[in-house]
Amino acid sequence: MIAQTYEHHLELREDKFCPFKFKSCDDVYNSVCNWHNNIELLLVTGGSGRIQYGTDDFPIEEHDIIIVNSDSLHRVYSDSGVSFTYVIIDESFCLENGVGTKSRSFERCFKNDKVETMLLASHALFDGYKRESTPINAARLRMSVLALLIELCDRYATAADVSARLHSASEKYVKVALEYLAENYADPISLEEIAARCGVTKYHLARVFKVYTGDTIFRYVNILRCKRAEACISSGMTVTEAARECGFESPSYFSRTYKRLMGKVPSAEKEK
Repeated sequence: MIAQTYEHHLELREDKFCPFKFKSCDDVYNSVCNWHNNIELLLVTGGSGRIQYGTDDFPIEEHDIIIVNSDSLHRVYSDSGVSFTYVIIDESFCLENGVGTKSRSFERCFKNDKVETMLLASHALFDGYKRESTPINAARLRMSVLALLIELCDRYATAADVSARLHSASEKYVKVALEYLAENYADPISLEEIAARCGVTKYHLARVFKVYTGDTIFRYVNILRCKRAEACISSGMTVTEAARECGFESPSYFSRTYKRLMGKVPSAEKEK
């Protein structure tokens, strides 16, 4: 199933020696708007695009490093495809080492050769640990990630008001809507029903949703449906079956929407 737009990251605590998630993503056109308690560090490795970050939207390019603060709504998108590597660090690891990130705000986007090298080195150590999960490999990885955290705290921690950001009423409405859509994306979507759940008018909800996600509610639903369809097709479903499974009544409309939002035709998933 497609991940909830609030990411719990419970899997990070399955291995107490490795409370991290490293991943590389290639040629991304639309990611799902999400948020999480844990800090995320994202390095653009190719192409260019934009990031919707709270109420702001700004361009990103190769070698840009983005710090996603705790509980911040964000998504990456691109017209031509953007590639990136990211790490998510469990807050428990940060607190154990005296560098808690949930109560800190960090500068959001910058270029720094040293931080880039440290991030890539940590990713390589993570891959090594996954191949051979020995205590010494775990220690090397943890030391590397801790050094990365210290560098971020020393150079990029800011005096921003964390409490004001986390308690924005409009942001809370958007998060409620995102969770509803993640659970019901395959069903007919009623703007009135979502607005009633949030306790606001549909006009207000539509306006703040666009501000925080960069999308209309119905375009966002189609992105969710296409993401789920991508997984369905990769697992063996036909394009028609995936379209029906994910809430598209017409296979032809699904194919057009998928090409527009994902940058490729649905059948391309079967060729991987």
